[in-house]
Amino acid sequence: GEGGLDILRASYGMDSWDLRSHGSRVRAAYLIVAVLQPLCTHTGTPCKHMSILGKGDIDALRLEQKLVKFAIAVMKYQNAQGLLASNENPSTSALHKRPEWVSEFGRPNKPEGPWRYVRSDGCQLGMRWPSVKDPDAPMQKAQDWVANYDLSLMGLRCRRACAVSCCTHH
Repeated sequence: GEGGLDILRASYGMDSWDLRSHGSRVRAAYLIVAVLQPLCTHTGTPCKHMSILGKGDIDALRLEQKLVKFAIAVMKYQNAQGLLASNENPSTSALHKRPEWVSEFGRPNKPEGPWRYVRSDGCQLGMRWPSVKDPDAPMQKAQDWVANYDLSLMGLRCRRACAVSCCTHH
């Protein structure tokens, strides 16, 4: 296949998928529902302004809200069709506290069935630090994944006994 829908990548006849645009979201929804009909979808909601590093830019937060609503709609649609859906976001993101998110999926410590959460450390999944000083250093950054299927094998934490590798983080 052509892969995913991404702002940095051409696929399915589009130079890029800027899901910040209403038209792109409509095209993406049509592609998912009527054309591709994927057995599983994965969304990665934007986290820049919902993170602890966010600047509280209201316009940026409103735009991210549209993308969060789109991710919720995709996941709800997949689940209603008996299909699979997942999403990931940094564990420190405010996404997991947003009322519309919590009402659909619950919280990481109290999921709303059929949704399940699992936390993983980025270093265990090959994430590297985007730094000039040490560009290949492992990055611990924890991610919370939510899915309507079992992702427990991804729940690798570097400071737990079942870690794949031990490493020093920045």
